[in-house]
Amino acid sequence: MTRNTRSGLLLIFGLIALIGASMLPVVVNPGAGLTFVLLDTAEWSSLHPAVQTENPALLTSGLLRLAFACAGLVTAFGLSARFNRASALIALAVLFAAQLPPFEFLGERGNTNYQQQLLIALGFLGIGTACVLWPRARWSWLPGLAAGTIGLAGLLAGLARVISLMTELALPVSAGPGAWLLGLALAGVIILLAVVAIQTKTGPQQKLRPVSIGVKQ
Repeated sequence: MTRNTRSGLLLIFGLIALIGASMLPVVVNPGAGLTFVLLDTAEWSSLHPAVQTENPALLTSGLLRLAFACAGLVTAFGLSARFNRASALIALAVLFAAQLPPFEFLGERGNTNYQQQLLIALGFLGIGTACVLWPRARWSWLPGLAAGTIGLAGLLAGLARVISLMTELALPVSAGPGAWLLGLALAGVIILLAVVAIQTKTGPQQKLRPVSIGVKQ
């Protein structure tokens, strides 16, 4: 698998994941008012009393927000590998802004929900920038593989919890197309970069050339 093929596939998977996370519903109810995209699902869950008493606080909401952040990281890594670092940094800045809490946070700094949004957004920006600026190396596949794995785990755990909460409220709920698209895209990232990791570790090793040592008379 060539480098251009790998970077192109990574970017495609990242864009598909972002589309699933931000444009399509991840939970579907007959009532349109309870059909949410990923970040709206996280916001809805943060209002549920059971989620507010979780330890750590708002764990369900955090898992869903983490899935969105990881989809954004994969996209940025794909842009960096396929095009250049500048395009990746622009994408990071835009997605960072999308994850920030509303302006009300300035007057409600003790709000746990807003604090979580800000923390995840700052972590996303810091980790993403560091990885994009990381010199090309043998382990360049590792950040993307970690983002794909954490994002998929967060999506599955968070979504299962939300569906359980909605079911307890007698709401007919199911996973929406956004959840399937996001999950499959992140799974594709994991498989792709796992293959890259295996190829990197089992690639041909450079052979040492024999050196003859002359003996002076």
